[in-house]
Amino acid sequence: MKRKRLILIGICVVVLTAGGFFVVKGRGGKEEDSGPRLEIVKNGPLRVKIRETGRLEPLISVNVKSNVEGEISRIHVREGDVVSAGDTLMELDDERIAEELKQADANLGGSQAQVAQAARNVELTKLRQDALLASATDSVAMARAGLDASKLTTVQQVTSAELEIANTETAVEQDEIALNQARIALTQNEISLSRARSRRDSTSVNLSNAAAELGRMEELHAKEFVSASALEAAQASHAGAKTGHEQAENDVAAQLESEKSQKEAILSREAATENRRNVLAFHQKNLGEIVASREAIEQQSKLQLRTAGTELERVENSVEAEKQNSESALAVANANFVRAESTSRNAQERLDWTRMIAPMTGTIIQLVVEEGEIVQSGRSAFSQGPAIMTIADLSQMVIKTFINEVDIPKILIDQPVEIQSDAYEDRVFEGRVKEISPQAVPIDNVTKFQVEIEVLGSPPELRPGMNVDVDVIVADETAVAVLPIETLIEKQKLTVSAAVPAGSVGQLSKDRKSVV
Repeated sequence: MKRKRLILIGICVVVLTAGGFFVVKGRGGKEEDSGPRLEIVKNGPLRVKIRETGRLEPLISVNVKSNVEGEISRIHVREGDVVSAGDTLMELDDERIAEELKQADANLGGSQAQVAQAARNVELTKLRQDALLASATDSVAMARAGLDASKLTTVQQVTSAELEIANTETAVEQDEIALNQARIALTQNEISLSRARSRRDSTSVNLSNAAAELGRMEELHAKEFVSASALEAAQASHAGAKTGHEQAENDVAAQLESEKSQKEAILSREAATENRRNVLAFHQKNLGEIVASREAIEQQSKLQLRTAGTELERVENSVEAEKQNSESALAVANANFVRAESTSRNAQERLDWTRMIAPMTGTIIQLVVEEGEIVQSGRSAFSQGPAIMTIADLSQMVIKTFINEVDIPKILIDQPVEIQSDAYEDRVFEGRVKEISPQAVPIDNVTKFQVEIEVLGSPPELRPGMNVDVDVIVADETAVAVLPIETLIEKQKLTVSAAVPAGSVGQLSKDRKSVV
């Protein structure tokens, strides 16, 4: 139904402020052939309208699409049903998506276990690396202490050997002295014997300690807590202690022999002197051997210290790297867990989407699917599925029409509108101008602007899609001077003369007429 745009224009020729007669004549003062025509100028309403056609549609409507693909298992609504926001509209077969959720949850559990394992590995790596660092630090301290002890032992042994040489030299000199001097030498020899026994006891203690340390290092080495070099250092220390103990035993034996020699020297000075000289030579030789042995032991202790220091440096350099590696593994596990958690959450969301709910309260005005049909997802970035139903709020109806650019300056927001429909020819519905588009659109080579008209009250009789006529009331006056339009329509130009009697201002005489 389309009607031509009709602009009803009330033309007020003269606004009367006083009573008078009007004579309408033809050009040149010649009256029309039909003779004079008398009309009364009356006060009456004047309403100017702009008429267009439009289509009814709801102000708010939602095209409902499925968020997931699947087969429709059940439809809960029909066209025309009124639904509330949150009502179930339809359900999709969720078997496949439920299986996806199970797999996603399983992956999530595995990722969570990996995170826990990675966290334990971080802690174990920290403990292990800290233990290695502590062990390497202890090894350095032990090596340094061994070197210091070796130097001290060297000083003691060399000093002792030098003292023995000096004593022996003195004894040799005294062998040539008188018997009294020989007895003094015998007493000195007894003193030396006592010292030798003390040294023997000392070396026995050292040997026992070295044996215990060797046993402990062997046990630690068997458990791989210490390096082979540390075990070798303990073995060398034990060997040195054993050698020292044997030497101390020899010293004791030598002193005993010396004592015997002293006693014999008393009997035979010459034999004693010669024997003393032999002892002196022995001590001198022994001193050289002690010096050489202690130098070797000190070099070995220095080597052990350098080895322990190198190991400590290696451990220090590797500790942070190992810890960072374990922490990186934990970060990767956490990232995998986050991805698995997101996948599980997405799967749960997809499963929830198989139950479609109403996004708003309204009426189902269109339903284009049946149970058993396959629907596509409306969220796909490549191929969005079509709408499966439309929900509209019929309590807020509007009409969208297009008005010529010539008339658009007369259109204002909130102007009253009369609405008529072919379905209800005897009724006029009320509306108002709600919105005027700022952008023109060309329609059939005519520039027009879209105007949105609100239907006041939105009567239920007016349904979406109906074609209606709208009259936008651009002027509405209740009392103006009017004449019938036919009295003013002439093919020729007209001359209008008016005579207004004096004293009639403000009054309109009912019995005076206009002459045409």
